[in-house]
Amino acid sequence: MLIVSGIALVVLVIGPGAVLSKWYWGYWFSRPQPYSDIINATQITGFAPVHLNIDGKTGARSLVHSPQHTLHAQMQSRGREGGYYDLETRILAALLDRGHDWKLAPLLAPELMGQLHPLAAATGELDLRLFLQPMDPSILLRGYAMTVDSADGEQLLVMALRGGQVTNDHYPYYEFVYELKAGEQPALLDVNKFYYDVAGIEHMEWHTISKALLVPVIALVTFVSLICAIVRWVLRRRRKANHCSRCGYELRGLPHRTCPECGLDNDSLTAAASASR
Repeated sequence: MLIVSGIALVVLVIGPGAVLSKWYWGYWFSRPQPYSDIINATQITGFAPVHLNIDGKTGARSLVHSPQHTLHAQMQSRGREGGYYDLETRILAALLDRGHDWKLAPLLAPELMGQLHPLAAATGELDLRLFLQPMDPSILLRGYAMTVDSADGEQLLVMALRGGQVTNDHYPYYEFVYELKAGEQPALLDVNKFYYDVAGIEHMEWHTISKALLVPVIALVTFVSLICAIVRWVLRRRRKANHCSRCGYELRGLPHRTCPECGLDNDSLTAAASASR
């Protein structure tokens, strides 16, 4: 019974928190880590802050170079709110710790710039919902693209992008990683996609939800366990009343309470027990 109660406690505490986290934030327990080959890169070979551009005539979308970016300010404020808002900067900070400064990298190759948005859109991961139509469409997709040389000698392209508001104060974040080979289309290696909030419930992740559920779930499991224990005790008493006290043979339906198995007179035993009280 204790084992069953323990399993129920774990499932009811961890399960709902993980399911709610996956539904709302896009991950079960914690944010997915950046692609390891990017973090372990030997050098940054190209870099460009980018934002979404929508052609006023054709409506065609592209990611273009964004001179007025905020990466410097974001890098200076990283660690705020326990690192919750360290999104695209988490890759840059990890590379900087290894001695690779994105500010010193050359501008991303022009032939790659035109491929960025088509590549991201082709993954099917871009969340195109709009909570409010922004005055500036550039905020619908912004971040950076860079190329790096991996420790294995591969050339990789990574895009780290924030999306626009899809529901109230709720925004998507993406990391796309591709392998680049001469004469071939970039090959998708990895996608990270999750959501973050800018107000209200940004820290309501699975561990927070699970802690909130802990007390009521313990109370519920204790109550159910107590009820089950009482029911088992009552059933056991009833079984004892209809069985031989010596060998356990069932006496229900017999015209007398003398056990046909061992010969014990259970009526005499019961009377003797009553007389001794």
